[in-house]
Formats: sequence, C-alpha cells, structure tokens
Amino acid sequence: MFQPSREDVRLADEALASDVREWKKTVDAIASSGRPPSGPQKMLGQTPLVMQLLGADTVTGKAAATGGIYAAPHLFDGAHPNITPDLLQQIPAAMADPIAIFDSDNPASRAKGDLVFMLGLTDANGATLVVPVVLKATGEIPGSQINIIKSAYAKEREGIPSNTWFVQSSYKKMPAT
Repeated sequence: MFQPSREDVRLADEALASDVREWKKTVDAIASSGRPPSGPQKMLGQTPLVMQLLGADTVTGKAAATGGIYAAPHLFDGAHPNITPDLLQQIPAAMADPIAIFDSDNPASRAKGDLVFMLGLTDANGATLVVPVVLKATGEIPGSQINIIKSAYAKEREGIPSNTWFVQSSYKKMPAT
C-alpha cells in the first residue's frame, strides 16, 4: 500500500493550493473576457494522486499522462449554464478528492479507458457534478499528450438532480457474487 511521507503530503498540498489559485485567476480572466479561450487551459500542474494510484493496469487500462490536467474551451462556452465560474473554480480541489471515479464506457463520445469523476460539488439545483477526463489526448496541444477535461456538467433531468447514472455505473462494475 502506498503511504506518502508527511513531506510529500505537504508538498502536494502546497502544489494543489498554488494550482487552485492560478486556476481561479484563469477562470476570472476568461469570465471577464466574455468568450471562451481558443485552446486548452492548464487547470492542474500535476496529475492528481488519485489518478496516479489508478495506474495502467487497474480501472482504466491506460496510464494517466504526466503534466497535470487541462480544461477544454468547451468548459467556458456556456453550453452548461449551471456550471458557473464559481463552480468551475472549485473543480481542481474537488478532483484531488473525488467521491468516485468511473471507467468511461460511453463509445459515442469517449474512449473506453478514459475517466469520469463524480465530484463532491453540486450545481444550483443540487445536482452532482460530473467531469469526464480524456487520458493522453493528442492533438489538443501540438506535439504532446495531455489529460484533458472535455466537459463538466451536473447530472440532472429537467432541472431535477438525477443520480441514477451513478448507481447504474457502480452496479455494473461490481463483481457477481
């Protein structure tokens, strides 16, 4: 079992706090500009420990790319109006300590092996925030492979929180007894 030293934990906490401060500045600047950015924005400078612990041979079947996590311009385009700038600012810290992480199995929009984070954040309606992360996305930043959040949205149906997906995803992953 992995057990980080106190110093490792302190350094990780400091790095996360720094990333959160920088991300808040990024979100504020984009919100005040009134338009989404033209390319991915750095959200976390380091890959969260929880993703590193998943490794290459566990849930995902893929290893997380190094170099942190980026946010796609779609997060800022207003497609999900309940995802406010204030809520966007809270995502990095919540990703470092998620409620759950699921292996994506939605072939329509994401490759099997990518991750879906269930965060301890809710929108104005009380619906739980979901953050899909594409691992080792190529072409987003020329010449590199990055982990990129393609979207962030609340699980709700017609403005009413709906956690059915979480229950079904958890049930599918449980071994038969």
